[in-house]
Amino acid sequence: MPTKRQRTDIPLGLFFLKYFGYLFIGILGVAVIAILIFNMMWTSDMVYPARYAEQQALLAAPVIEEAEEVSAQIVPELCRYALFDETGVWLGGDLKEKDAERAWEAVEGRRSNMGGVIGGYYYQVIRRSGEYCVLRYQILSQYKSEALRKYLPPPEILILAVIFGMVLAVVVLTAVRFSRVMRRKLSPLIQAADRIQRQKLDFPVERGNVREINDILKAMDDMRAALARALEEQWQAEQRKQEQMAALAHDLKTPLTLVRGNAELMCDMDLTKEQRECADCIAGNAIQMQNYVQTLIEITKSAQSPPIHIRSVETESFLSEVKRQAERLCAMYR
Repeated sequence: MPTKRQRTDIPLGLFFLKYFGYLFIGILGVAVIAILIFNMMWTSDMVYPARYAEQQALLAAPVIEEAEEVSAQIVPELCRYALFDETGVWLGGDLKEKDAERAWEAVEGRRSNMGGVIGGYYYQVIRRSGEYCVLRYQILSQYKSEALRKYLPPPEILILAVIFGMVLAVVVLTAVRFSRVMRRKLSPLIQAADRIQRQKLDFPVERGNVREINDILKAMDDMRAALARALEEQWQAEQRKQEQMAALAHDLKTPLTLVRGNAELMCDMDLTKEQRECADCIAGNAIQMQNYVQTLIEITKSAQSPPIHIRSVETESFLSEVKRQAERLCAMYR
């Protein structure tokens, strides 16, 4: 007959490595997608090169320098400008007040180009007759469409944002997948621990395909079997003890009945005062012993402890009974 093929256990390290591999492949895929998107932008003629604005500023500098009047028509598309007289008074341009102040700082040499910052501004200072024209631009890819430039971040920043979002999505999806699989792998372990805790030991311990988890499951299965044997032996010992106690209690009932009957018979005879007290003592203690034996029989038949009954007693009569029993005990040693 063909034998059932056994599943090969994998080490826990390889299990973790598999998901690190998924994470690496996902991030690599994100990088490939980002490159494809960037190339698509270039091949579809959607963006200008990163140094396009700088090149246009350099080409426009001689034109602006010789022009009779600086207007927006001769300023390159990706540049903004500001005009100052020789004292730094703003004469015109499309730069706002704060930006114009920074542009004049570039004229005075107090502001350097922000080449180390993504999206930082560069300044082209053009000396004209009695005035300065400052062009501001960025060395950054820009969309050719003015609408895209208005509503979208520059392509490099957009691609970085997309890469960050996609990498975050890959990490989250991998973590969720790993959590679900790990929970499924640990499910037999959790179920076994729960059943052992509740002492429901008659169950098979399932196995997975992770070597270290299977080793723990095997140890738990051995513990389950050992605990089941110990509980079975304890139950059998309790049963034997209860049977012995029940047999002993039944054996005691016969001699106690005889003692009680003979004591009550003696009480009906013509006895001296001392003899009658002894007979009453024997009969009373025989009744008390019979009650104890009956209680013992009920305990051995029931799995639960007998209920405790609390009742009120008269202190005087209770102490008198204690005194009477003490006197009878002391009478044996006179």
